[in-house]
Amino acid sequence: MKFTKLQKEEILHKIEVRQESIEDDPESGTEYENTEGALDFLASKIRTDRMDFEFEEIEWLKAELENSEDICLSNYKSIGIGVMGAANSMRNAINKL
Repeated sequence: MKFTKLQKEEILHKIEVRQESIEDDPESGTEYENTEGALDFLASKIRTDRMDFEFEEIEWLKAELENSEDICLSNYKSIGIGVMGAANSMRNAINKL
């Protein structure tokens, strides 16, 4: 199963944010994130609907998607039921891995 448009947008956004953060503070990156070209290659896979992820990519994706899901759920009280769709989408993306 491939990622939905929303899932792809969220993952690509997470990759971009991490790349910017690591550029500003290389020590903040994990071993995987600091591997040259790793996040670019992952972004390429996401854009082209490739689902043949390596173990490190799966672990990174799970962590980032779980973080997104947690953020959605923590905003439930202030934003309302609308965030439940996004939270469910992130959980669905994790299940695709």
